[in-house]
Amino acid sequence: FRGLLALGGVLVSARRSRGGVQTVTLQAQGATEFRLASPFGTGAYRVRRGASAAAKRAAPADGVIVLKLKKGERVTLGPA
Repeated sequence: FRGLLALGGVLVSARRSRGGVQTVTLQAQGATEFRLASPFGTGAYRVRRGASAAAKRAAPADGVIVLKLKKGERVTLGPA
């Protein structure tokens, strides 16, 4: 799906293939703290902010990804 407007003013798009979510892209319409139930389980996931190099982070034990987003920021998440 593409361009789903989520609570907090974040456009969410996702791509699924091979039986799972491959990427989730977030586009902040304003500064916000965004929470997303991890589509990658409770393990590590990749975060790419804009054109920066990919970094790894671990999802919290409760399986929720929490990101502080700046207005206009684009973030792409993927499995580790």
